[in-house]
Amino acid sequence: MNPWPDITRALLAGLATGLFFFGGLLWTVRRIPGCARPKILVWTSFVVRQTITVATMVFVCRDQWERWAAAMIGFLVIRTLLITRQQAGMKRKRT
Repeated sequence: MNPWPDITRALLAGLATGLFFFGGLLWTVRRIPGCARPKILVWTSFVVRQTITVATMVFVCRDQWERWAAAMIGFLVIRTLLITRQQAGMKRKRT
């Protein structure tokens, strides 16, 4: 049996959940200054992002360590790209 289609799906799921998780985090952080109740915003955002991310990973990866590794690689790639993008944007604002 060929494991690559499952590993590819897990990688894509990791990319998608990483974009959802860290994109949602960025959205939340940007909304904090204008929010009347920032603690509720932060906690609600965290719980929603965490629940959807974990549920998606468990559904896609199940008990296969190869899928988990691929999904985590995708998740971390998105994290790295978003951090790099944010740092570049901050540098442009300073100059």
